[in-house]
Amino acid sequence: MKNFKKLALVSGLAVSLMPLGTLAQTKTSPEANSQKSIQVYFDKDQHGVATRLIKGVTYVPWDYFKDLKAIKDLYKFDLSEDKKEVKITSEDLSFDLVADKAVKVKNIFGEKEIEDIKPFLEGDKLYVPLRLIAEKMGLKVEFEKVGMIARLGEKSYLQKNLLIDANGRKVPAVVTLPKEGKALKAVVMLHGTGSNKDEAGNGYVYMAEKFAENKIASIRIDFMGVGDSKEDYIGYDYKTATEDALAAKDYLKSLEQVDKDKIGVMGWSQGGTDAFLAAAASEDFKSVLTWAGALDLSDMMTDAQYKEAEKNGYYTVEFGWRSPLKFGLSWAKDVKNVKIIDKIKGIKAPIMAINGAKDDVVPPKSADEILKASPNKESKKHVIEKADHTFNIFTGSMTEFDELMDTTAKWFEKTL
Repeated sequence: MKNFKKLALVSGLAVSLMPLGTLAQTKTSPEANSQKSIQVYFDKDQHGVATRLIKGVTYVPWDYFKDLKAIKDLYKFDLSEDKKEVKITSEDLSFDLVADKAVKVKNIFGEKEIEDIKPFLEGDKLYVPLRLIAEKMGLKVEFEKVGMIARLGEKSYLQKNLLIDANGRKVPAVVTLPKEGKALKAVVMLHGTGSNKDEAGNGYVYMAEKFAENKIASIRIDFMGVGDSKEDYIGYDYKTATEDALAAKDYLKSLEQVDKDKIGVMGWSQGGTDAFLAAAASEDFKSVLTWAGALDLSDMMTDAQYKEAEKNGYYTVEFGWRSPLKFGLSWAKDVKNVKIIDKIKGIKAPIMAINGAKDDVVPPKSADEILKASPNKESKKHVIEKADHTFNIFTGSMTEFDELMDTTAKWFEKTL
């Protein structure tokens, strides 16, 4: 893996710029101009709603949600006497919305504040973020005609937050299931260095939706010390990553909707490394796919850092876009001693290696090395000509990322 520092900076945009639970604004956000009202549709019902658009975020009066037929029976709404605060609660989700303060969202993973989204009071009306709340409630949101129309609707899939057990650890996970279908194919999704289960630019959120559209279930997880994990990153290594991936696979196998013999695994960057490790550890994975899967992580660690890990049990990496991470000695030893290419030689399942031709972090030629090492003659590679390491998800154009998702969905449809 080349240019690790650049990778850390670019990957971090996903975490530092994207609000919790908000889909990538580059894909569907309205234009960043103030407006007084938009037409909001839920299914075929039309409502004129007074809205405000601030820094690309559309706000609506809080009671819009109270009157929304799809969710009003599922949530309790409590407005304070001074009308500056409203609490929205259900069995597994709650919002604390206070004028001029960060939104607080609480679910099974704990409570988080979203600093860059703050409700505000205008007259006696409290305005709250439309997209954030709607999507957290399981609704889909699309803007049309330069933000003049917002369409809300029920999603075609079910999504659940949960904690799964992996050798005594609680692994945060999100399961996405098509609403209809039996004997579903399913995929375990593994993220890259310092990222989280939603991945760069919310790429894994998009991919999970794409899977569901194609009748494929998925589970995406947080490795130790990142995302919603309560563990210390110092404990992350090849062994724990493999355990987490296998625990996610076992959870999928426990679902009655999933065909236990049609489970695959995928990973992005170091997540690709982990996907190879998981597939080498279990033949339950019938297909493997990587997005810029890393074969060699040695440039993530200098000799001096390795010596520091030997002395202290870890070395610290500063990212700039997130809190520092302590890379443990066990992981450092794995990087020095474990040859991923040898792991690939033991994987019976077919492998699809997808790379960007302009990737300067993981060399595109690594796809050829993967194919050469794979014993399965059905293994293939796919190079996306104009794509970088993040498959251009931050450029404002989804052309390359759409190609990436289409190729991924078709591969698992074919090989599972």
